[in-house]
Formats: sequence, structure tokens, C-alpha cells
Amino acid sequence: MSSKNENFSIPVSGQDAREYCEDSIVVLSPEGIITYAYENWQELIENNYLDPKRYAEGTDYLKICDEASIKESEAAAALAKGIRDVINGKMKKFKFQFSSHGPDEKHCILKIQPLSQNCPTSVILQYVDITQKKEKEKRIEDEISTWRMLFEQSLDGLVLIDQNGKVFKANQKFAEMLGYSLEETHELHIWDWDTFFSREHLLDMIKRTGNKKIITETCHRRKDGSLINVEIHGSSVIFEENKFSFCVCRDITDRKQAEEILLHAKLIAESANRSKGEFLATISHELRTPLNSIIGFSDMMLTGTAGNLNEKQTKYLYNISNSGQHLLALINDILDLSKVEAGKMELDLEYFSIPDVIKQVQAITEPLALKKNIDIDVIIDPEIDSIKADRTKFCQILYNLISNAIKFTPDKGHIEITAKRIGNIIEISVKDTGIGIAMNDLNKLFQPFKQINPYMTRQYGGTGLGLALVKKYVEMHGGKIWVISEVGKGSKFTFTIRY
Repeated sequence: MSSKNENFSIPVSGQDAREYCEDSIVVLSPEGIITYAYENWQELIENNYLDPKRYAEGTDYLKICDEASIKESEAAAALAKGIRDVINGKMKKFKFQFSSHGPDEKHCILKIQPLSQNCPTSVILQYVDITQKKEKEKRIEDEISTWRMLFEQSLDGLVLIDQNGKVFKANQKFAEMLGYSLEETHELHIWDWDTFFSREHLLDMIKRTGNKKIITETCHRRKDGSLINVEIHGSSVIFEENKFSFCVCRDITDRKQAEEILLHAKLIAESANRSKGEFLATISHELRTPLNSIIGFSDMMLTGTAGNLNEKQTKYLYNISNSGQHLLALINDILDLSKVEAGKMELDLEYFSIPDVIKQVQAITEPLALKKNIDIDVIIDPEIDSIKADRTKFCQILYNLISNAIKFTPDKGHIEITAKRIGNIIEISVKDTGIGIAMNDLNKLFQPFKQINPYMTRQYGGTGLGLALVKKYVEMHGGKIWVISEVGKGSKFTFTIRY
């Protein structure tokens, strides 16, 4: 392609042709007159909100620059000088970077090249829009600034280690962890602070990291020789075309000390619990022998075997026997509870009929209910039949709940026992019209040796361990137990067991 006023050619092949097609191009004569303008030159002028006529072919471009120079535009003066230097052969080429005149922020590079070997010569002005490039550079710069800020302000120690084990870069937190200044850390090698692994092993770890992430705990030696526990998260990164190990170091000394304290406390508690269990088992066995003798002899005397008794003697012997029975029940409950808590009690699983067991327990407790004129209704889902469980403990659960319901229900009250199947779960409830339980006392019910009300314990009796054992037995079967109650209206105890 040639200009209209002079014999010269503009390169229009290969990469240059593609660049020229995208850029705004004009040709200036040796006098600085615009002798040729590509079509997109007009677009550039309009986008910069300039007068198209002033920059059309035939106008003096150098004069425009000189006029701008007079108005104290250093950029225009530098541009005019660069153009003249290329025209006169003082420079082979000239580049000039500037921002657009319009309200839209645009960035351009003006490339000025001679069109012949002659001096003076015509020159070609190529305006290259580098706005996108500048925006990309700005984004990269912002990202670098963000990462630099995160790196420096991290609460964890961060360090880049090269393939020779030397610190390439570290943050202030890492320096503080080891007690060095930031400048001193750059002279360190990984084996200067890591006391757990040998130098050879550490170098091997660095080389074998690859794309794997490493999480480990180790000890770091500080500048003063003291040791700290550290958790390391390591990975391999490429930075400035070099491979580094990037490590996030977290001081876990306080956490490790807390873990040791907790472990020590746990061991003490377990030891105390074992001692308590052994003591309870021993003392319970020691108490059982004389108690059995006391109960046995008092019952024998009540039968008149040792001779006739008067009314006062009979009353005293009944008191002795009843108190002994109560104490023996308490000892048995303590023994059972200590066995459960020690994990020494096992389930004796067998298949049995739930309806039959419920009726058996009802029959055992019926005399107690008849004394208080309490009605007991039993409602059993017809789908329920046999279940595999510990029959003895199942009976104990039911007996405890039903006898408690009778105990705390006033005369002429009502008790309802229901059993229903929900999927593979059997749900059994014992509902009464008794005195009920206050909301703030419900959480004490299943705790051993917790008394809701000392007066009630004296009035109604009991060991205070029954419901605690019930809960343990239910949980041993993989079930749950809960209660819904309201003072003055009664309670409903419900437990589940797998079918």
C-alpha cells in the first residue's frame, strides 16, 4: 500500500500486517504533515473527543504538537522532539506512552518508525491501544498486593523454602515464632529449626513433596534454644519459575499442653472411677453377708420358730426385716450400677414374648395397685410378638416403671401401659395420674443418687437408683428413655427397644 504523495511502502504482511490492521496509523512527511491516514485513525480521533478536521490528511501534526508544547504540555514537547529525531535520522525509532484525552481511561503507545534510509524521511506513527494490557497489569498488581498483605499479616508463620533447604522468603509471624528478626530468617536452613528430622530426611521430604500436601506435627527450636510444638501444612509451589516448599506453621504449644493436662486428668478420673467401683463392689459384698443373716433370722423369728412373740416384738422384727430388705435392695442396685458403669455387665439375649412379659410384670405389681384401688389398663399393638433382648433386664425396666407409677399415684388413680411398634422399634409407655414432676426436676430423674425432693424420698421410700439403672439397661439395648410430666396431673415414661 502506498501513500498518495510519496513513493514508499507500508509493510502489510505477516505479524506487522495484523498489528497495523488493529492499530491507528498515520504517515507524516519530513515536514510533519499528515500525508496518509488509515480508516481507524478517524475512530481514534473521535474516541478522544478531538476535532476530526484538525487531524485530517494535509494538516501539520508537528505544528499541533508544538502548539500543545507552548501550553506547557511536556508530553507534547517530548513527542514533537521524538518525531523530529526519527525524521532527521537521530533515532532509529521512538516509543511514547500516553493516556487518552477523552473521559474514558485509555492507554496507548505511539511507535514512530522511519519509512526510508533517507534523511530527512517520512515516518509512520502507529497508535497501539494497550488499555486491556494495562488493566491486566493492574489486576495482577492488585492481586500481588493482596497476597503480599495476606502473607505479611497472617496469624500463622509462612515460609518459602528452596530445594536446598534454605529460606527464600518468610513472614514476620514466622520470624517471631522462632525468635529471629525477619532478616535473620533469610540466612536459615530448615534443619536450623526442625529438631525432629535429620538434614538428609528433610531434604528428601522437600524433593519428594511434588503435588502432595503434607500435614504433620513437629518441634521447632527457637533462637534461644527453647522448643515449641508446631503443626505444619506443607505443599509444593512454583514461584518465579523455581520450585519451593511452602509451609504454614502454627504454634500448637498451648494446645499440646492443654491436651496433656486433659489426658492426665482423664487418667486420674479413670483411676478414681476404678477405685470407686472396686470399693463399692467390696463393701457391698461385705455388707451382704451380715444383712442376709439379719433378714433370715428376723424372718425365721416372725414365723414363730423360736417361740411365740408379743405384739411389740413382732412389730420390731417387721421393722428389722423391712429395713434389711431395703438396705439389701440398695446394695444390689449399687452393685448393678457399678457393673454397668465399669462395662462389666453383659446382656443375656434371648427371644421372648413382649405381651407375656408385660402381663407377668403386671401380675407381680397388681397386689400393690389393689391396695390403693388403682386401675391398670394394658394396650398392646397386635403386631408385637417376640423380641430378642435380655429378659431379666427387660422385666426390671418394666417393674421399676410400673411400681414407681403405683407408688406416686394417689388412691383410686389410673395407670395405662401401652406397647406399639414403629418400624423396627418397640415403644413402651407407662402413664399414670400421679403427683407429677416439676419441669426443673426432670433432668435429675435418671441420675444416680440425685434426690428430687428429700421429703418425697422419706415419704415414698426407694433407693434413688432405680431410674438410673433403668436408663442404663435401656441404653445397653440401644434404646432411649424419656418422660413427660406435669405437677398434679401425672407422668408418662416412655422407652424404646429395637425389634
